[in-house]
Amino acid sequence: MLIATWIITFVIIVAIGVYSGTKIKSANQWSGGDKTMGAVTLGCVFAAWQIGGMAVVGAAQNGYNLGVAGAWYSIAGSFYFIALAIFAKTIRNNMPGDSVPVYLQKRFDTRTYRLYSYAWIVYGFLYIPTQLKTVASIIQIAIPNLNVTLAMLIGLTIAVIYTSFSGMRGMSSVGRVVCIGIYALLIFFVLTTLPKFGGFSAMILNCPQSILLWVICLRSASSPGFWAAA
Repeated sequence: MLIATWIITFVIIVAIGVYSGTKIKSANQWSGGDKTMGAVTLGCVFAAWQIGGMAVVGAAQNGYNLGVAGAWYSIAGSFYFIALAIFAKTIRNNMPGDSVPVYLQKRFDTRTYRLYSYAWIVYGFLYIPTQLKTVASIIQIAIPNLNVTLAMLIGLTIAVIYTSFSGMRGMSSVGRVVCIGIYALLIFFVLTTLPKFGGFSAMILNCPQSILLWVICLRSASSPGFWAAA
């Protein structure tokens, strides 16, 4: 049942992105260069990007511990996305080009533009294989006993086809669906699951001791006195 739910959700998300991509009529719409996305849409796009990355890595590795350890990342990210929702549209409209490299070349010089491009090439060589292996691990969970090479090939094929069809328009549609869906599910699961532990305090008592440090840190960080002292 769980695997079937994963597969159905995956198909729905991909279908939404591809369908939105069919509405693209120009290259600028595909890349986001038409500057039609508003602040909330951009915030959803980046939030979905973060949620997806954490979910993929968490599912492929130790999801429970990573989820708690990633709480700092999520808290910091929420403040970042609030600021992004306020300023991203203004920043995007004031950029003299459709990409960061073009902006750097016009704002600074060719050397800075090339440094940025080279950094992304190196990043790609380091990040893409790791992410591909992670995606392959997810596919192997959904399809047990599948060869890792074949799983990588499936993941890479889906990624290329999806990206080529959906573009930024598809990403904006999927971003809104993912953000709304994730927060709705979080609220639902907190309301339905927390009482089974006897409340938050009882849940803390049942957690492994290694988890308590994160709870203390998170509760301290939510205190105004903590930020005043910082």
